[in-house]
Amino acid sequence: MAQSKFDPFFSRSMEFIPIAQDLFWHYHLANTATGEIVETLVRVDRTNTNKSLEKHHRDIAYAVTMQGGQKHLMCVEHQSEPDITMPARFLEYSGGDLKGYLSKYQEIPFIANMLLYNGNTSPYPYHDTLQAYYPDPAVGGRELNLRFHIIDLTQIGDEKLVTHGYCAPMEILLKHGRSANFELAADAYREVFQACVAAMGDVYLLSILDYVASLHSKKVGKKMYDFIKEIFDNKNNTVMTYGDELREEGKQEGMTIGEEKGRQEGRQEGMAMGEEKVRKAVAKNMLCNLRLDVDVITKATGLSTREVIRLAS
Repeated sequence: MAQSKFDPFFSRSMEFIPIAQDLFWHYHLANTATGEIVETLVRVDRTNTNKSLEKHHRDIAYAVTMQGGQKHLMCVEHQSEPDITMPARFLEYSGGDLKGYLSKYQEIPFIANMLLYNGNTSPYPYHDTLQAYYPDPAVGGRELNLRFHIIDLTQIGDEKLVTHGYCAPMEILLKHGRSANFELAADAYREVFQACVAAMGDVYLLSILDYVASLHSKKVGKKMYDFIKEIFDNKNNTVMTYGDELREEGKQEGMTIGEEKGRQEGRQEGMAMGEEKVRKAVAKNMLCNLRLDVDVITKATGLSTREVIRLAS
C-alpha cells in the first residue's frame, strides 16, 4: 500500500458542508451561535489575496455570518505530526485574511483557528498560544498574541466522537488510522457512519475506502477494511466490489513492466480515446450531480468502482 494519505481524506471530507458544519459546531459554534447560523457556512479558502502565501495555503477555511452580520472565519489545519511552528503559520494565514477583509470591507472578521491532530505523539506536545512561547508571557502577549484550538483526536474517546454527527466518521477514522484499535463494538459506530454516507452519498463511502487503501500498514488497512465491511452491512456490494478490485490491482503491481505495458496497449487498442473521455464525463455527472448509486454508474458506463472514485477526487 502507498504512503498514508491523511490530508487528502481530511480535505475531501471537509468539502461536504454538513461535515464542516458539525465539526465547527462541536468545537466552537455551539458556544457562540444558533443552529440556523451554522447553515450560512461558505467555503472561502480557495481565494487568497496574498499571492506569496499560495505555497503555504491553509487547509480549510469557511466563513459564517453571525447575528448582527458579523463575519467569522472558521479555519482548520490538519496535522498527523506535531509542528512547533503552528503559531507562526496561523499568524501568517490570519494576517493574510485580515488584510483581505480590511481592503474589501473596511472591517475585520472574528477568526477562529483550529488544529485537527491525530499523530503518534499523544497528547499534542506544543502550546496552543503564541503568548506561551515568550520568555515573559505576560509582557510578550501584550505586544503580539494568537491562540488556536487544538482538536486532539488522540485524547477524545470514541464514545464521545460518535455523538459528533456527520463529522464523526472522519474523526474516528483519522484517529485510528495507525492502529485500527476501535474502542467500541461495531454496533456503536454503525448508525452514525451509515447516516453520514446516506446524507453525503456513496461518493463519500468510496472516499473512506480509498483512505483505508492508502494506509501505510497492510495489517492496519486490513483491520480497517474489515471494520468498514462490518458497519456498512447495507452497502455490501459496493464495499466487496472495491475490495475485489483492490486485490486485483495488487496482483497487477507484481507484474513486470513489460507485461503491464502489453496489457495496457491491448486495452487501448479496443477503445478509442474519445469514447473513454465520454464515458468518464458521463460517470462523473451521474456521481457528482445526479448522485446516482455507484452500482448503477458502473453498470451504465462499464467503469470500475475504483475508476469512479478517481473521478470524484
